[in-house]
Amino acid sequence: MELLAQAGWRDALDVGLLALMLSWLYGRLRQSRALGIAMGLAFVAIVALAARETGLLLTGWVLQGTLAIVALGAVTIFAPEIREALLRANPLRALVGRGRDSSHAGLERFARAAFALGSERIGALVVFERREAVASHAQAGIRLDAEASEELLVSLFQKTAPTHDGAVIVRAGRVERAGAVLPLSERADLPSAYGTRHRAALGLSELCDALVLVVSEERGAVSLVSRGRLTTLSGPAALASRLRAELSGGGDALPGARASLLSGWQARLVILVLVALVWMGMRSGGVSSMSVMVPLELGDLPDGTELVEFQPERVRVQVSGAERVMEGLDLTQIRVRADVGDLPPGTHSQPIPIAAAVLPTGVRADSIEPSTVRFLVDRVETRELPVVVVIRRDGKRFASRRLSSEPAVVRVVGALSRLAGLEAVYTETIDAPDLARGTVRAALELPGTLRLAPGEPERVTVSDPAQGGEQARLGR
Repeated sequence: MELLAQAGWRDALDVGLLALMLSWLYGRLRQSRALGIAMGLAFVAIVALAARETGLLLTGWVLQGTLAIVALGAVTIFAPEIREALLRANPLRALVGRGRDSSHAGLERFARAAFALGSERIGALVVFERREAVASHAQAGIRLDAEASEELLVSLFQKTAPTHDGAVIVRAGRVERAGAVLPLSERADLPSAYGTRHRAALGLSELCDALVLVVSEERGAVSLVSRGRLTTLSGPAALASRLRAELSGGGDALPGARASLLSGWQARLVILVLVALVWMGMRSGGVSSMSVMVPLELGDLPDGTELVEFQPERVRVQVSGAERVMEGLDLTQIRVRADVGDLPPGTHSQPIPIAAAVLPTGVRADSIEPSTVRFLVDRVETRELPVVVVIRRDGKRFASRRLSSEPAVVRVVGALSRLAGLEAVYTETIDAPDLARGTVRAALELPGTLRLAPGEPERVTVSDPAQGGEQARLGR
């Protein structure tokens, strides 16, 4: 209850956002076997964490090593699910649509073709890809990517066709591949009447969520196979209706899924509770603190003013949080930024509030030292100043006013206090031999935070019209 009383809106957003993401992911994987793999990995992770927390070092070490090995192959294991999730997460899909026929377009064509083949005792095998990819289970085949039609389907399964004994793969309503070889089921309880096609249909449905249409060559019966279960249909209308229901998400899910508590809103509630428990576990652990020196940033200056100087430039921040959070704390994420506010030019002093500390989630600031900052705000002005050329001769540097520059005057912008003692803008040092050979391009050098006004050149053209003259020594 104390943790809940201390929770803020960021904590609620943190828990809610993660629960929403996991709920969405569960909805995508609920009817796929990838959910079972993910649940198994989660169980191993929980056991490994519990073993580490209870001091079972050997068990925890073995399970963590197992998780590390499995994590390396996670991209391969969940490749179809990752691809599907990224496609569904694309925000442009809602604006531009899929751009192709939906997965249940023209299902009447498949139904009519299936019963036409059955009436002629011609066997057929049609695979409708759903959420899980079929490519990793189906071998060989001829790539077609053709629009489905009754004539095309009937011709692909004619006994004289090279694709007669293979399967047709349908993806997004199009015939993607023909003549594919499917894995056979190894179940020993199948009736003797089931031939190779039925075993192939059952074998694929045991490995993924594909819906398989099979036509018996001996009996002419038309059946649908999903999740290892076979259903025989009576006519084209019944088949088309069943195809539409299955491919639109209304078909049977995993065995027992409808009776499971992890369905619908119950699943979302369980996920929310689990995420909240993890959050409480992270926040209820031991608390640790540390002291960090960070730069002080001042911002939100009034228009037309400039920050000339401030003290201190660095402050010490005492931060604290749960041990699990502090162990992985990135110190570069800690900053202290105080707003100056609408203050007139001059010297000011104001406190540094605790809220000025910018911290990662789960970390709080206990104190800031020193707690007061003193700063000088000055008005920004623009002045025209002459350009003076700096030249090096015989190892000595001089500021020469006899040398000419183009332009001879530039406009400089900066704080009034910094402009007050500036009488000229000096160029970078030019070697006398270089100037003797003609004109030289030299950069202008400005002290401190002074800067050239917009449109002013950063370099000037220097020349020596007299080729000599008196020079005022600037110093080495």
